[in-house]
Amino acid sequence: MSRSRPRASQVYGMVVLRCPDGHQIGRVMRRNTGRYSIVDGLFASKDYKRQPLSVRCVRCEGVGKFRDLRGSWEKVFALADELQVSTRVNVQDYLLGG
Repeated sequence: MSRSRPRASQVYGMVVLRCPDGHQIGRVMRRNTGRYSIVDGLFASKDYKRQPLSVRCVRCEGVGKFRDLRGSWEKVFALADELQVSTRVNVQDYLLGG
């Protein structure tokens, strides 16, 4: 099993980061241990939580749309925490720069 696909029993909530056009930019999940993990390797640095959430959408840039895609790590983690409580939904989208 690859590292990027955790078992369902290990995941309590996953937040999918998307651009305004709906392209998936990355995923952040909350494991059953209470730790947060970057699934897609979008943020290579180990102290990504200290850096501002500011990314690019390569697919949009390929068609000439250059957007300022910013968000908040606190909001991402809060969404993942909310998903832990929910028994019906364990994935939620977070729109960046919208």
